[in-house]
Amino acid sequence: MRIDVYPSLLGLEPTRLEGRTAIAIDVLRATSVIVTALANGAEAVLPALTPEEAREVAAGLPPGRFLLAGERESRLIPGFDLANSPREYTAGRVAGRVIVLTTTNGTRAIRACEPASAVLVGSFLNAGAVARAAAGEQKPVAIVCAATRGEFDLGDVAAAGAIVAGIRRGFAPGAEPELNDLARAAHDLFDLHRKRLGELLAGTRHGGGLERLGLGGDLPRCAALDSRPVVPWYRQGRITLVP
Repeated sequence: MRIDVYPSLLGLEPTRLEGRTAIAIDVLRATSVIVTALANGAEAVLPALTPEEAREVAAGLPPGRFLLAGERESRLIPGFDLANSPREYTAGRVAGRVIVLTTTNGTRAIRACEPASAVLVGSFLNAGAVARAAAGEQKPVAIVCAATRGEFDLGDVAAAGAIVAGIRRGFAPGAEPELNDLARAAHDLFDLHRKRLGELLAGTRHGGGLERLGLGGDLPRCAALDSRPVVPWYRQGRITLVP
């Protein structure tokens, strides 16, 4: 098996994903929100590229069955029901609902993974579960970091490292998967910070920006390693817990 980590969508050709299991990551905060929503009973998450697309998708759903969710510049989109904080996605709010979600970086990364044979949604919250599911697919793995407006995001890469570490644990010594350079660096980054992931996120540019907006309470929620051991699968426009 081979594992490649990609730092962003820039320069990522769709052909690199064909025949592979892709894992999309946007730790702050889209994929953490998706994992939280599904773990709390949401029926599905529908990732949209723009607020306009989200509204169009929602218009085709039964009234009362969906919630419009997302952010731009880390803030709630006017007229939407939820922003992009995992603290908002409680069981009481999302259970049984379809979430139509659009975010600056994360939903774009998920949609970019469509050429892959299978697409999973990963974060610190479900790193171990996603690693086991990806290994079970028995195909080369591509971990795609959403990045922050195309710029390298340390939190995304550390979460990629957590998944790389989880996949490697399933192999006998000497038979570990082949890693590209960023997968190896991500693994080492995670190993170095695994006991203080919240501090790691707080020290990033994105994490610092959230704290300045009064959203610092999201950081420990997004750093809670293996706290939500579910596996979201993206297929035909829907993210659910059913492959």
